[in-house]
Amino acid sequence: MIIKFAVLTPWIGGRLRDLAQAVFGSPPLQTQGGRFLILGSQERIAQAMKDPELSAYVAANSNARLQSAALTTDDWAYFYQHEPGIPASVIIISSVLIVLCCIFLRETGTPLASLQWHFFFLGAAFMLLEAQIVSRMALLFGTTWVVNSIVISGLMVLIVAANLIVHWRPRIAVTFAYIGIFASILAVYIIPPEAFFLGSFWAKVFASTAVLCLPVFFAGIVFIVSFAREGFRSDALGSNLLGALLGGMLESVSMWTGMKSLLILVALFYAASWIVLLRQASRVEDRQAIADPGAAQV
Repeated sequence: MIIKFAVLTPWIGGRLRDLAQAVFGSPPLQTQGGRFLILGSQERIAQAMKDPELSAYVAANSNARLQSAALTTDDWAYFYQHEPGIPASVIIISSVLIVLCCIFLRETGTPLASLQWHFFFLGAAFMLLEAQIVSRMALLFGTTWVVNSIVISGLMVLIVAANLIVHWRPRIAVTFAYIGIFASILAVYIIPPEAFFLGSFWAKVFASTAVLCLPVFFAGIVFIVSFAREGFRSDALGSNLLGALLGGMLESVSMWTGMKSLLILVALFYAASWIVLLRQASRVEDRQAIADPGAAQV
């Protein structure tokens, strides 16, 4: 196996070298400043190196000073980042976005107290969930248009299915949907990506979509039922979009803690949305009991 890569930064070349060594179990043969890595049978490489001209060429071109760096993994796959952490540029841009949002809310006369926190948490959770799905699908199918087509198709099918379920059962309990959300998130967290490396391409597509995208189905039920109960109000949708903005910024946390940590944030945001929803339902029951004490006793 021959790897050709334009190494412009010493630690990127060192990371590529160390990754190759970790996979093949032996150090690769390096030429041209680490731009070429040759791996395979050590016996055949040693036999080829008996050629004086080849041996002299390799000796003259294998003196690159490569630096080691944290090895990338399926969970932390940021090849162009030296080590886990959140870059300063990401922190600065996120801070600017937060300040701008606060300014716009003040200019429009929208106090934070008027936000629909249930929909805010739903938006943040869904954005993080979508980022997690795209990243995991990229491990299975590569970072190409194929990933986008599979993810978008799977999400659309599940969202349409959630709409059909709510249309068929308008009074479906959101408790059922929340249990489905947490159970499916746990399954995604536990099942490793290599479990979807099946012999058939379409089997891999259907299996990965069914497991990785399943939380979207239950999340869709929660959103549809909640949005309908709110009368499709614009402030609910606006709160959901603001939450999605927060979720997009928190996606950068994976650069520090890895992709699986996003699932923990997703679960926490959905739990927060459920708590807010339960508190709202409790307040409605209390108001009804005060307005009609006789009905409460019955």
